[in-house]
Amino acid sequence: MRWLKSDRAPKIAKGAAEHAKDPLSATIKTAARRVTNYSLFDPGVYLRINADVASVGMEPYEHMLKYGCFEGRQIFDPLRIAKHVGQIVGEASDHQALQPLTDTPSRRPKIVVLYSALGNFFMHNVAMQLVSGLRRAGADAVLRDENSEVGEACDHRIIVAPHEFFYQTRGAKWRTDQILTSSFMLSTEQIQTSWYAESFPYLLASKGVVDMYFHSMRLLEQSGVPCTHYVPNPGLEVANFDGSFVEHPLFKALPSSAKAVPNVEDELQERALDLCFVGAESPHRDKTLARCASTLAKHRCYFYYRRLNRGPIAGSDRSLVSLAAHASAHSKITLNLHRDFFGAFEWFRIVQLGMCSGSLVLTERGLPAPGFKAGVHYMECDARHMAEAIDWLLHEPDGKLEAQKVRRQASATIASDHAVNRQARGVLAFLEANR
Repeated sequence: MRWLKSDRAPKIAKGAAEHAKDPLSATIKTAARRVTNYSLFDPGVYLRINADVASVGMEPYEHMLKYGCFEGRQIFDPLRIAKHVGQIVGEASDHQALQPLTDTPSRRPKIVVLYSALGNFFMHNVAMQLVSGLRRAGADAVLRDENSEVGEACDHRIIVAPHEFFYQTRGAKWRTDQILTSSFMLSTEQIQTSWYAESFPYLLASKGVVDMYFHSMRLLEQSGVPCTHYVPNPGLEVANFDGSFVEHPLFKALPSSAKAVPNVEDELQERALDLCFVGAESPHRDKTLARCASTLAKHRCYFYYRRLNRGPIAGSDRSLVSLAAHASAHSKITLNLHRDFFGAFEWFRIVQLGMCSGSLVLTERGLPAPGFKAGVHYMECDARHMAEAIDWLLHEPDGKLEAQKVRRQASATIASDHAVNRQARGVLAFLEANR
């Protein structure tokens, strides 16, 4: 299966004629058939953007699936993304994301959830939370990585973040027609990114997709792939708090009042830090932070603003992820800034770091997400007004009252939905309906 080579297929200047003669595998044929109904992919636009593909005469669908997704090429036009996402943007607000609770299954299916042991630490988090939720929903769920036995018997298999899983060393042994077509994929990436592009062929070829982004889920449904939306909800707790960071210089730099084990139920005014932000650098974030610099300088802030790195967040960086959660749980405000033009609902900062730690989330305006509303569960404003919003929420009496109200409503929703395990029960019902 040349489209899934672990060393990433080279751009097709050489051997193009030979590749063009290769018959498509059964998996490729499934993906190619489905993608023809997918509104974001326009073969004419793909050929215009990637002129070298047109020059060697490869069919655009085949090239995109075999090579383009894995070469870092642009496969979707940003204006086309904006148009088609805009057409469904209202659905997220109206969508009954928190579906009526499903009944306890009549059987106890075995579910294997796989993640990359060498991949992004956040994906391990998502996998662990899914396994925990599925167990509480009545399934026999187990957590595995790419080093486990490929032939392990199970009723359902879910592969978390396929763009990582199939590429990390031993993940190659899982790249077979049988595994791909019999597995569900858990999509963790925003639709405009290269990471989503790398996942795209796997999503199209899969048995079904569990998607953390509502809009990409709705668009992918057009292709005929069974899909459901899922936002992990670990409940009110400090994410990844394991104390692994206590010797880290960035922990030692914290004020003594922010070094204690945090309590997610602490009121905002009792918290030692004013503001927390965690993210990778981008031109958009640079501009927004520069615009807010004079305001941020007046407050006690914790920023972990790392250089963009396409590699996994592993090794020593894992302690920094835990430290970020610690800082957020000590902060009055957890800030969310979009990395680019696509204002996705950033689960990690908005839900995992912010709401689950009892902090108030302040975010740029973005796409709505089912189950959460701006002004109810989080605060939202334009990037150019971010500095004024920070001052208002931290210093003005009415701003402080609004911050407390929104933070309490978010905490109540997180606690309630975690208690009934609604999200995981919905995933289990989806799996059983598509077995």
